[in-house]
Amino acid sequence: MKYEIYNDNCLNALKDKILSKVDLTFLDPPFNQQKDYAFHNDNMEEKEYWDMMADVCHSAYDLTNKGGAIYFMQREKNTEFVLTCLRKAGWTSL
Repeated sequence: MKYEIYNDNCLNALKDKILSKVDLTFLDPPFNQQKDYAFHNDNMEEKEYWDMMADVCHSAYDLTNKGGAIYFMQREKNTEFVLTCLRKAGWTSL
């Protein structure tokens, strides 16, 4: 059995398709809270941010083996946005 851990901006990994099928995605994006990051605009329009998150969730779903899982870290106040992104991408809950 082989384990690989990627620590990268997921947009790079998904865009470059460097990943093969995975069993688990751990998604901990910036929360769009106007923090000062060196390589990310954390002050996006809300629609733009959630559209980006939806694209990430869809790409992660496409790369996930049947029965795989996603852990999506986000603020509690954004639970409905997170669930909408995940459902639109095809993720289901048990």
